[in-house]
Amino acid sequence: MDRCFLLVLCLVTLSNVQLGQSQCDVVRIAAAVYEVVGRGLETIEKDMKNMKSDMASLSQEVEKLDTRLSSLNESMRDDLNDVKAEFEKHEAAIKSDLKDMKENLTQQITGYTCGGTWGWRRAVYLDMTDPNTNCPSGWNMTGYSKRTCGKVSTGERTCDSVFFPVSGGPYSQVCGRIRAYQYGLPDAFWGYKYGGQTTIDSAYVCGVAVMHGSPRQHIWTF
Repeated sequence: MDRCFLLVLCLVTLSNVQLGQSQCDVVRIAAAVYEVVGRGLETIEKDMKNMKSDMASLSQEVEKLDTRLSSLNESMRDDLNDVKAEFEKHEAAIKSDLKDMKENLTQQITGYTCGGTWGWRRAVYLDMTDPNTNCPSGWNMTGYSKRTCGKVSTGERTCDSVFFPVSGGPYSQVCGRIRAYQYGLPDAFWGYKYGGQTTIDSAYVCGVAVMHGSPRQHIWTF
Protein backbone atom coordinates (compact mmCIF):
# COMPACT_ATOMS: atom_id res chain seq x y z
CA MET A 1 0.00 0.00 0.00
CA ASP A 2 1.57 3.34 -1.04
CA ARG A 3 1.46 6.73 0.72
CA CYS A 4 -1.10 8.29 -1.67
CA PHE A 5 -3.64 5.66 -0.70
CA LEU A 6 -2.90 6.24 2.98
CA LEU A 7 -3.47 9.99 2.53
CA VAL A 8 -6.85 9.49 0.81
CA LEU A 9 -7.92 7.10 3.53
CA CYS A 10 -7.15 9.69 6.20
CA LEU A 11 -9.04 12.51 4.32
CA VAL A 12 -12.15 10.40 3.82
CA THR A 13 -12.48 9.80 7.58
CA LEU A 14 -12.34 13.48 8.63
CA SER A 15 -15.83 13.26 10.18
CA ASN A 16 -14.26 11.20 12.94
CA VAL A 17 -10.71 12.49 13.25
CA GLN A 18 -9.65 10.31 16.13
CA LEU A 19 -10.86 7.09 14.46
CA GLY A 20 -9.41 8.00 11.06
CA GLN A 21 -6.06 8.82 12.53
CA SER A 22 -5.95 5.46 14.31
CA GLN A 23 -6.79 3.63 11.10
CA CYS A 24 -4.03 5.48 9.31
CA ASP A 25 -1.56 4.51 12.00
CA VAL A 26 -2.61 0.88 11.76
CA VAL A 27 -2.25 0.91 8.00
CA ARG A 28 1.16 2.55 8.24
CA ILE A 29 2.31 -0.04 10.76
CA ALA A 30 0.95 -2.90 8.65
CA ALA A 31 2.68 -1.54 5.57
CA ALA A 32 5.95 -1.17 7.46
CA VAL A 33 5.66 -4.72 8.79
CA TYR A 34 4.85 -6.03 5.31
CA GLU A 35 7.88 -4.23 3.90
CA VAL A 36 10.17 -5.62 6.61
CA VAL A 37 8.77 -9.13 6.18
CA GLY A 38 9.15 -8.86 2.43
CA ARG A 39 12.77 -7.85 2.74
CA GLY A 40 13.30 -10.68 5.22
CA LEU A 41 11.75 -13.21 2.86
CA GLU A 42 13.93 -11.99 0.03
CA THR A 43 16.99 -12.33 2.25
CA ILE A 44 15.97 -15.82 3.34
CA GLU A 45 15.33 -16.87 -0.26
CA LYS A 46 18.72 -15.52 -1.28
CA ASP A 47 20.40 -17.31 1.62
CA MET A 48 18.63 -20.55 0.68
CA LYS A 49 19.92 -20.27 -2.88
CA ASN A 50 23.43 -19.69 -1.56
CA MET A 51 23.11 -22.67 0.77
CA LYS A 52 21.93 -24.90 -2.10
CA SER A 53 24.90 -23.76 -4.16
CA ASP A 54 27.27 -24.42 -1.26
CA MET A 55 25.74 -27.86 -0.68
CA ALA A 56 26.15 -28.75 -4.34
CA SER A 57 29.80 -27.66 -4.25
CA LEU A 58 30.36 -29.62 -1.04
CA SER A 59 28.75 -32.71 -2.56
CA GLN A 60 31.08 -32.48 -5.55
CA GLU A 61 34.10 -32.18 -3.25
CA VAL A 62 32.93 -35.20 -1.24
CA GLU A 63 32.60 -37.23 -4.45
CA LYS A 64 36.10 -36.18 -5.51
CA LEU A 65 37.47 -37.11 -2.08
CA ASP A 66 35.71 -40.48 -2.19
CA THR A 67 37.22 -41.16 -5.62
CA ARG A 68 40.69 -40.25 -4.33
CA LEU A 69 40.26 -42.46 -1.26
CA SER A 70 39.11 -45.40 -3.39
CA SER A 71 42.10 -44.95 -5.68
CA LEU A 72 44.44 -44.67 -2.69
CA ASN A 73 42.94 -47.76 -1.07
CA GLU A 74 43.40 -49.78 -4.25
CA SER A 75 46.96 -48.52 -4.63
CA MET A 76 47.76 -49.42 -1.00
CA ARG A 77 46.25 -52.88 -1.49
CA ASP A 78 48.46 -53.45 -4.52
CA ASP A 79 51.51 -52.21 -2.62
CA LEU A 80 50.74 -54.49 0.34
CA ASN A 81 50.35 -57.46 -1.97
CA ASP A 82 53.72 -56.66 -3.54
CA VAL A 83 55.34 -56.34 -0.10
CA LYS A 84 53.75 -59.61 1.03
CA ALA A 85 54.95 -61.43 -2.09
CA GLU A 86 58.47 -60.06 -1.63
CA PHE A 87 58.46 -60.97 2.06
CA GLU A 88 57.30 -64.52 1.33
CA LYS A 89 60.04 -64.81 -1.26
CA HIS A 90 62.68 -63.68 1.22
CA GLU A 91 61.19 -65.81 4.01
CA ALA A 92 61.37 -68.90 1.80
CA ALA A 93 64.97 -68.08 0.96
CA ILE A 94 65.89 -67.58 4.62
CA LYS A 95 64.58 -71.07 5.41
CA SER A 96 66.63 -72.50 2.55
CA ASP A 97 70.33 -73.09 2.14
CA LEU A 98 72.96 -70.95 0.44
CA LYS A 99 72.35 -72.58 -2.92
CA ASP A 100 68.65 -71.68 -2.92
CA MET A 101 69.37 -68.18 -1.62
CA LYS A 102 71.80 -67.48 -4.44
CA GLU A 103 69.31 -68.75 -6.99
CA ASN A 104 66.29 -66.87 -5.61
CA LEU A 105 67.93 -63.66 -4.41
CA THR A 106 70.50 -63.00 -7.09
CA GLN A 107 70.37 -59.23 -6.58
CA GLN A 108 70.73 -59.29 -2.80
CA ILE A 109 73.67 -61.66 -2.31
CA THR A 110 77.21 -60.80 -3.36
CA GLY A 111 80.65 -62.20 -2.70
CA TYR A 112 82.18 -65.63 -3.12
CA THR A 113 81.85 -68.94 -1.31
CA CYS A 114 84.91 -70.61 0.15
CA GLY A 115 86.66 -72.74 -2.43
CA GLY A 116 84.09 -71.84 -5.08
CA THR A 117 81.58 -74.35 -3.66
CA TRP A 118 78.04 -73.79 -2.43
CA GLY A 119 78.99 -73.57 1.24
CA TRP A 120 76.40 -74.79 3.75
CA ARG A 121 73.42 -76.67 2.35
CA ARG A 122 70.21 -77.48 4.17
CA ALA A 123 69.54 -81.20 4.42
CA VAL A 124 66.30 -81.06 6.40
CA TYR A 125 64.12 -78.43 8.05
CA LEU A 126 61.36 -79.83 10.24
CA ASP A 127 59.54 -77.28 12.41
CA MET A 128 56.90 -79.14 14.38
CA THR A 129 55.75 -75.96 16.12
CA ASP A 130 54.17 -75.08 12.78
CA PRO A 131 50.68 -76.65 12.73
CA ASN A 132 50.98 -77.12 8.96
CA THR A 133 54.08 -79.32 9.27
CA ASN A 134 53.63 -83.08 9.32
CA CYS A 135 56.00 -85.84 10.35
CA PRO A 136 57.97 -87.41 7.50
CA SER A 137 57.12 -90.88 6.27
CA GLY A 138 58.53 -93.42 8.72
CA TRP A 139 57.65 -91.46 11.86
CA ASN A 140 54.34 -90.93 13.62
CA MET A 141 52.93 -87.87 15.32
CA THR A 142 53.05 -88.43 19.07
CA GLY A 143 49.90 -87.94 21.09
CA TYR A 144 51.38 -85.69 23.75
CA SER A 145 50.88 -82.03 24.59
CA LYS A 146 53.66 -80.93 22.23
CA ARG A 147 53.72 -81.66 18.50
CA THR A 148 56.57 -84.13 18.10
CA CYS A 149 57.48 -87.02 15.84
CA GLY A 150 58.25 -90.46 17.20
CA LYS A 151 59.02 -93.97 16.04
CA VAL A 152 56.37 -96.22 14.53
CA SER A 153 57.54 -99.38 16.32
CA THR A 154 55.95 -99.92 19.71
CA GLY A 155 58.27 -102.52 21.23
CA GLU A 156 61.01 -101.78 23.74
CA ARG A 157 64.52 -101.08 22.47
CA THR A 158 63.33 -100.49 18.91
CA CYS A 159 64.01 -97.60 16.59
CA ASP A 160 62.78 -96.31 13.24
CA SER A 161 64.98 -94.21 11.00
CA VAL A 162 64.18 -91.65 8.32
CA PHE A 163 66.51 -90.90 5.43
CA PHE A 164 66.93 -87.28 4.31
CA PRO A 165 68.75 -87.02 0.97
CA VAL A 166 71.37 -84.31 0.49
CA SER A 167 71.70 -82.90 -3.02
CA GLY A 168 74.49 -80.82 -4.50
CA GLY A 169 77.51 -83.06 -4.27
CA PRO A 170 79.77 -84.28 -1.47
CA TYR A 171 80.10 -82.57 1.91
CA SER A 172 82.73 -82.57 4.63
CA GLN A 173 80.93 -81.14 7.69
CA VAL A 174 77.52 -81.48 9.32
CA CYS A 175 75.92 -78.89 11.57
CA GLY A 176 72.46 -78.93 13.04
CA ARG A 177 70.10 -78.64 15.97
CA ILE A 178 67.38 -80.92 17.24
CA ARG A 179 64.86 -80.57 20.04
CA ALA A 180 63.51 -83.74 21.62
CA TYR A 181 61.46 -84.61 24.71
CA GLN A 182 62.16 -87.55 27.00
CA TYR A 183 59.38 -89.58 28.57
CA GLY A 184 59.39 -92.78 30.57
CA LEU A 185 62.82 -93.84 31.84
CA PRO A 186 65.95 -92.01 30.61
CA ASP A 187 67.79 -95.22 29.76
CA ALA A 188 70.44 -93.48 27.66
CA PHE A 189 72.93 -96.18 26.55
CA TRP A 190 71.47 -98.94 28.71
CA GLY A 191 70.38 -100.92 25.65
CA TYR A 192 73.86 -100.73 24.17
CA LYS A 193 75.60 -101.77 27.37
CA TYR A 194 73.16 -104.27 28.86
CA GLY A 195 70.60 -105.02 26.18
CA GLY A 196 72.82 -106.70 23.66
CA GLN A 197 72.71 -103.83 21.13
CA THR A 198 76.24 -103.80 19.80
CA THR A 199 76.08 -101.61 16.68
CA ILE A 200 74.72 -98.23 15.71
CA ASP A 201 72.39 -99.99 13.26
CA SER A 202 70.22 -101.06 16.19
CA ALA A 203 68.52 -99.24 19.07
CA TYR A 204 71.73 -98.53 20.94
CA VAL A 205 70.42 -95.38 22.66
CA CYS A 206 67.20 -94.15 24.21
CA GLY A 207 67.21 -90.85 22.36
CA VAL A 208 68.00 -89.49 18.92
CA ALA A 209 70.92 -90.47 16.73
CA VAL A 210 72.14 -88.76 13.57
CA MET A 211 74.03 -90.87 11.03
CA HIS A 212 75.26 -90.51 7.48
CA GLY A 213 76.37 -92.78 4.68
CA SER A 214 75.87 -96.46 4.03
CA PRO A 215 76.85 -98.35 6.06
CA ARG A 216 75.94 -95.89 8.76
CA GLN A 217 78.56 -93.63 10.23
CA HIS A 218 77.95 -91.83 13.49
CA ILE A 219 77.64 -88.02 13.62
CA TRP A 220 76.11 -87.35 17.00
CA THR A 221 73.82 -88.87 19.62
CA PHE A 222 71.33 -86.99 21.71
